[in-house]
Amino acid sequence: MSCEKELQVIARALRKESLYFSRGWNINMLQAFIRDGGCCVYCGRPLLDTYGAALTATGEHLLPKHKYSDLTESVDNLVPACAECNRIKHDYDPAKGK
Repeated sequence: MSCEKELQVIARALRKESLYFSRGWNINMLQAFIRDGGCCVYCGRPLLDTYGAALTATGEHLLPKHKYSDLTESVDNLVPACAECNRIKHDYDPAKGK
């Protein structure tokens, strides 16, 4: 399957099934999702089931977007995360250690 087709399949599954990312997944987030193997970057939990349905997938800004607005859409600052880890991380800024 081509990368473009893979992105389309994942995008459809995430838009249809994810309760945590209601505004949809943009291309940069999809690239981050594929880059990180469809797993939460914090706990390693797979975010898609064997049928491609999103379980608890969320799009996460590694550096908080309200503090680093210039990195909001940067694929380097986007990571997939499970809803639980996303909630725990919340506004933590790894660049400042708080």
